[in-house]
Amino acid sequence: MKGMILFISGFAVIIAASIAIANYDGLAVSVTEARAGTAMGMTTAFALETLINWILKAAVGGIFTGASLLAYREASSLYRTWKRNGRRGRWVSGPNANFQRNESVPKLTRSDLMLLALTGKELPQKGPKRQNLSPGDFPDDDFGSMEF
Repeated sequence: MKGMILFISGFAVIIAASIAIANYDGLAVSVTEARAGTAMGMTTAFALETLINWILKAAVGGIFTGASLLAYREASSLYRTWKRNGRRGRWVSGPNANFQRNESVPKLTRSDLMLLALTGKELPQKGPKRQNLSPGDFPDDDFGSMEF
């Protein structure tokens, strides 16, 4: 990306310099063109000038097309990243939504873990606490009362 920006800025400097030089002394350009026309013949000089103008216009158009395609790719990449990051903080849907955002557990450093171990507190958990169930916990459970 940096190389492309340097290339485009260098190209812009060259174009600006050539326009400044061409506008600086218009008489020298006209004299040179007239000498070339008399040496080659006016029809040949006109055809050659037209051909060179077409080639330069195609090259400048190609460069600007390439720069606009590069800008489009970068913009679409940034847009996709922006949309992806925007979806992370969305509301949780479903039957148990409670219309609240997900609470994330902060990442604990080693010193935080040591302090928690010294104080005797439990580590924060992401999901609900699991309970160990035994077969007799449910009164209408037919399989809990079966013995083999």
